[in-house]
Amino acid sequence: MTNNDLPPGWAMPEDLAKQVNEALDKKSITPENDLQDELDEMARDIALIESNPVNWGGWMSYLLEQLEGEA
Repeated sequence: MTNNDLPPGWAMPEDLAKQVNEALDKKSITPENDLQDELDEMARDIALIESNPVNWGGWMSYLLEQLEGEA
């Protein structure tokens, strides 16, 4: 949907939309941000696969073992 598809008065002014796009383009994704995003996704996946929090400790132990193996 573009600004032209919106009813009058609902669209963001073009100059403001350009400023927002430029600001988003300048936002850099650091390796830390990327890792945090991946961990967030993993947490969602674990919660979907294993809904009982009591069993999450096993997943955390597995992750720590993998990290230790990589170190």
